[in-house]
Amino acid sequence: MDSLFSTENIHWFFKLFLAQLSVLVLFLLDFVDFGTSFSIDIKPYFILICIYFWSIYRPSLLIPIYVFALGLIFDFVLNYPVGLHAILFVAIQWIFRDQRLFFIGQPYVIVWMGFALTCFVVMSLEWVLFSLLIDMVYSFNIVLYGTLTSTMIFPLVTLLFNAIYRKLPPVKQAHLL
Repeated sequence: MDSLFSTENIHWFFKLFLAQLSVLVLFLLDFVDFGTSFSIDIKPYFILICIYFWSIYRPSLLIPIYVFALGLIFDFVLNYPVGLHAILFVAIQWIFRDQRLFFIGQPYVIVWMGFALTCFVVMSLEWVLFSLLIDMVYSFNIVLYGTLTSTMIFPLVTLLFNAIYRKLPPVKQAHLL
């Protein structure tokens, strides 16, 4: 029992908690209205940045059931069709977990452009699905501006994630997560 509360285990837990806390804070930022002067709601897709980054660099940090739950909460809070983002988020996670070896060996610009393309595809899918569901077509500018905003904020968020990543325990210790 003493080994469970050793200094090493407490540090290990704190570092993983810090990573999870950063995901939750950014997830909550998806619900914040930044009060832009645009007539449409354009804001960065923070949770997509989290899923994309951690699926490539530390897939054990976001287990699929956790990502699925975040998607369900996302749908409930924003009054979207229940399960839409849960399925979308898990699909994104699986795709980039499978492609992580490719991305890890690439320069940052390729990872960044991969995110831009992913964001564009996800937002385009949402645009098509929402247009079909409500039988009304919104301007495609929502997709373009949303992708641009998310892509521009991506380097700032990844700076934070890289700092956290360097503090995380080695992968061999993360099997308890």
